[in-house]
Amino acid sequence: MTTEWTLNLKLLFAVTLCGSCLISPVDADQDWTKRAHDLCSRLSVTEKLSQLNTPAAAVPQEQGFAAFNWWSEALHGINNQQGGGTIFPQPLGLAATFNRALLRHVADIISTEARAFNNRQIAAGGDPRFLNVFSPNINIFRDPRWGRGSETYGEDPYLTSQLGVEYVKGLQGNDSTYLKISATCKHFAAYSLEQEDGITRKAFDAQVSDKDLQETYLPAFEACVREGQAASVMCSYNAVNGVPACANPDLLQTTLREQWGFGGFVVSDCGAVQATWWPHKLTEEEAESQAKCLKAGCDMSCTDYGKLKEALEQKLVDESEIDRALVRSLTIRLRLGMFDPSDAVPYSTIPPSMIGTQDHIEAATEAARQSIVLLKNDKEGADGHALPLTASSLTKVIVVGQPAVQTELLFGNYYGKPAGKVTSPLEAVQAVVGADKVAWQPGPHIVAGNAEGSIDDVVRAAEDADVVLFFAGITMLNERECKATDQAPAWVPFLEGEGLDRHDLNLPASQLDTLQGLAARTDAKIVVILIHGGPLAIEWLQASPKVTAILTAWMPGQGAGAIADVLFGKVSPSGRLPVTFYHANYTQLVKSASMDMAVWPGRTHRYLQEPALYPFGYGLSYTAFEYGSPQLIPARMRRNDMALIEVSICNTGGMAADEVVLLIMSPQETATRKLNTLNLPKQSLRDFERIHLQSGEHSSLQMKLPLEHFSHAVTDSLGRTSVQAIHGLWKVQIGAQSILLWLGPEGLSVAQPEGGQLQMT
Repeated sequence: MTTEWTLNLKLLFAVTLCGSCLISPVDADQDWTKRAHDLCSRLSVTEKLSQLNTPAAAVPQEQGFAAFNWWSEALHGINNQQGGGTIFPQPLGLAATFNRALLRHVADIISTEARAFNNRQIAAGGDPRFLNVFSPNINIFRDPRWGRGSETYGEDPYLTSQLGVEYVKGLQGNDSTYLKISATCKHFAAYSLEQEDGITRKAFDAQVSDKDLQETYLPAFEACVREGQAASVMCSYNAVNGVPACANPDLLQTTLREQWGFGGFVVSDCGAVQATWWPHKLTEEEAESQAKCLKAGCDMSCTDYGKLKEALEQKLVDESEIDRALVRSLTIRLRLGMFDPSDAVPYSTIPPSMIGTQDHIEAATEAARQSIVLLKNDKEGADGHALPLTASSLTKVIVVGQPAVQTELLFGNYYGKPAGKVTSPLEAVQAVVGADKVAWQPGPHIVAGNAEGSIDDVVRAAEDADVVLFFAGITMLNERECKATDQAPAWVPFLEGEGLDRHDLNLPASQLDTLQGLAARTDAKIVVILIHGGPLAIEWLQASPKVTAILTAWMPGQGAGAIADVLFGKVSPSGRLPVTFYHANYTQLVKSASMDMAVWPGRTHRYLQEPALYPFGYGLSYTAFEYGSPQLIPARMRRNDMALIEVSICNTGGMAADEVVLLIMSPQETATRKLNTLNLPKQSLRDFERIHLQSGEHSSLQMKLPLEHFSHAVTDSLGRTSVQAIHGLWKVQIGAQSILLWLGPEGLSVAQPEGGQLQMT
């Protein structure tokens, strides 16, 4: 027998026995909640309490509860350090694809690998694992310094909502009965700061207006609950308007359960329950703080609800409240099939051979291809540009920078052991041009400064080079995570990440010094490839004529081969920025702790009142697309109808390519109040599509325009906030084309300017 066949046989035998099954097949038709109540009723109080922690303890075998660790991560791959799973681009890179279908496909692959890891572990006699994941992160990347911004889908609530829903659906599967794995949407709510002025994320009190909550910080969570049907929501470390999120009944009960109809369980961020007592100082005694968390609707603590027994003894909580919390998480365990025979659970026989397959690795590369954003591409000669490069014309290519060889720098955070050999960017370039024509220079350390003579070494190497490919950026790794290679030093302190916000948006000085030295001392053509999480202020690179092209590859995971595909024109770059790239002085104008979206200079593309270095949605292509004039279908829409905007698009350039089509709406004037008194966003993303067109191909695209796209949160003179349809004139922008629409009590119609006066059709 082969090892794989033997393992699959053991897997089938193990899951068929289903040693943790409590409910017989006869009982399997009971509804989930009734079955969860039955399971709960069989446990003692002590046993019940042991199940409210993320490492849920095993209960004696006659009760059939295996130990289960609820804590796994799947932001862009399963973080199994023993596994060999597929590492996809960091989520911000995935967001740059603007591709709903891709996000669902990525999540489906990740959940397949998670089930395979679990099934392999059970076959080996272990406890279930990797069936619940603390993903996706659907917070809004409101401040560019935030260290965890690259874990998110960017700064826009609509984009985050759409991609978050697809990711949840991909993780949880499409079986009508069982969950493939359970998704946890995090961090609820208004979490986007690690530290500022000595205030940490565990002590931060986010002061947020009702308007900003409803329009910016909550929509993605509502979408993931209502449309995505997420099994779990994670409450965050911070307080919201004075009340810690994990002890906040307005958030966890009124909003989440009563208004949105959430039926899953709430888990705290790790240590957030303890943080309600210290440093938030919710109550004098920790047991009382934990009681308030449970009562508010926090059903599980990561990692320990250790003071609940004391709270129960002091009658701060009663057993029925413990039961309520436990039934919610037991319902999810039941839906994962943990208590049913394996032949009833369609995912229980996914074999280990589905981990890190070649198809999965190719999917990671394709995700990276679609994520790469071309920021600059100078003209060269009459018709050409700096990119794409022509491999056959190159005799010497110099590749500079540690990210070109040190693949750990490409992974972001929350990743596991990668599947197979990971191709480095240097190897990918060598495969296209030829190893004998490509040389590598280490260049500067990421942050530690230049070694003596290192700039001279790079300059000497570049003197007769056809092109210098300079890999620059910032890293999330610390020295414990970053392993040495034969070519690169091991010590790389990290600049952004969980627990650490940036102080500025600049490239590390050592990298900029080397680039400026190259530009001043050589005639080399310089192409910069950015490897990074959050946005960078790269004004000098954009302005320098020596830097002929810039692209951002984000943190591409195992998809680094995509960088060479774009550089050498195998594919046209098609990513768009899911975040604004600000000028360097932006961080001097606004404190990162300010949650107000509209206060000058404004946050994100929706409210920014100053010019951006590269705006949200920006991205260049190797080809050209021509848009026709948008048309409203029907030309007049009744109040409750769904309108469509139709636009024609033609690829007028010389190569096949993807195009990301964005529908942006902006208010022009309102029918009842002055525009500036409503504090509306300057613009809002309302739809997007990714299409592929051959050279010369035309396509017609219809984009949705429901009434809710004209709605915004409005605060009246009494301070009451409600979402209302805004009657008046609206501009709908698609590409370089736009259409003016009028929304009134009677419905929606096209506005036609005639003789200098606005006329309604």
